[in-house]
Amino acid sequence: MFAAGLAGIAASFGVAQPEPSRSMIPATAAPTSVAEGAAILARVPAAFVPNLGHWEHPARFVARIGGAAVFLEEGGFALSAAEPCDGPASRGAAVRMRFAGAGPCEIVGEEALAGTHTYFLGNDPASWKTGVPRYGAVRYRGAWPGVEVVCFEKEGHLEYDLVLSPGAALAAVEFTVEGAEGLRVEEEGTLVLDTAIGPLRQPRPKTFEVDGAGRRRELSARYEVRGRDRFGFVVPEWGGGSGLVLDPGILWSTFVGGSIGGQAANALFVDDSGVVTIAGFTNSTDYPTTPGAWDTTQNGLDVLVTRLDPSQPSSQQLLYSTFVGGAG
Repeated sequence: MFAAGLAGIAASFGVAQPEPSRSMIPATAAPTSVAEGAAILARVPAAFVPNLGHWEHPARFVARIGGAAVFLEEGGFALSAAEPCDGPASRGAAVRMRFAGAGPCEIVGEEALAGTHTYFLGNDPASWKTGVPRYGAVRYRGAWPGVEVVCFEKEGHLEYDLVLSPGAALAAVEFTVEGAEGLRVEEEGTLVLDTAIGPLRQPRPKTFEVDGAGRRRELSARYEVRGRDRFGFVVPEWGGGSGLVLDPGILWSTFVGGSIGGQAANALFVDDSGVVTIAGFTNSTDYPTTPGAWDTTQNGLDVLVTRLDPSQPSSQQLLYSTFVGGAG
């Protein structure tokens, strides 16, 4: 079967583009429900798909990871995401991270995945693309002198490795950020990019020194904010005589709330499977509720109880949400 992609994932960049479709999925029996079909698609590994001219976008590779579309471009990459929303109104955000001061580099797909994509776009067969490959990772060779950047998916989010050869200048590795409302480092070392739909977080990078025999020794690293839209990395124990690998991850938070009035969370619990339960209060008449919930009508200042599953696609993360309250 062919799984249709979502249109317009690049609208935040001014060009509506089709999302890369999921690959053909062999199955012994047809799915019996939408939920089962979605579960099958969720098990398909994220793929980086090369742009062979079937998208009018500068991205060289495109992927859908979690709730975000990822565009790997010349000189950096971009992420675009929107709030889960059952109605016609939703908010989105796009963040672009550029390699500051970097020159032209080679961009190659790695870890080829099984299967291919076929795109029948429009009624002109000359525009159709067949046999489009899928990759599990993409490498920027020579992003900075002696530095490569490898992008891949891990546990439902985008990660990128910075791989430095001996003698490479870590101080030259710097990113400029476009589309964020602020840039800061939290006390525990997480880099936070504030956006219209919530914070984009990069936990403190896992960092390893690599010797000539390939042995790894873990080092401490931290982010360094170098301006309102720039950041780099500091590894005090690395002298530059060996190889170095930094492994930051990118986590986009989920926004939950109404547009009328306000709400607050007083308690939060995460169970062993990662499902999040929030309890609080709200006077927002359009706070999201789910069909069949205990109470879907807001009555003044109500208690709220909401459950989310971050492992699901963004449109399916809201498992259960209800008001609890009386007439006042």
